[in-house]
Amino acid sequence: MRRGSIFVDTNAVVWYLKGKPDVVNLLDGYERLCSNIVVFLETLHVYRRALLRTGMRLNLEPIVEFFQAVTLLPVEPISLEEIVKVIVDYNLLPNDALIAITCRYYGIDTIVSLDEDFRRVPWLTVVP
Repeated sequence: MRRGSIFVDTNAVVWYLKGKPDVVNLLDGYERLCSNIVVFLETLHVYRRALLRTGMRLNLEPIVEFFQAVTLLPVEPISLEEIVKVIVDYNLLPNDALIAITCRYYGIDTIVSLDEDFRRVPWLTVVP
């Protein structure tokens, strides 16, 4: 039985694209994969940097294909005060704060990420 929605963080996208079986199986177990533009841009940055470091031709198509199957949640108008509060209260990096706030706004309570910082956010369950 497939579960509902899960938010996919940058490192999980990278693992998925590398074919890491536990991440592939985990993500395939959800009906709806969600993310936002922050994760898309971070993934492009990480992938581009890795390809350029190895001297490989820059091909971002695998990332574009992955995100075509993901629901990209709009980053709603969020006040500066809210972002700062989440950064300070949970000791998060700014992009991670925006991801956490996006999850809260859309009622998503599970995130797939290797980033331990999300474990400090009370409205999120982090997997694996």
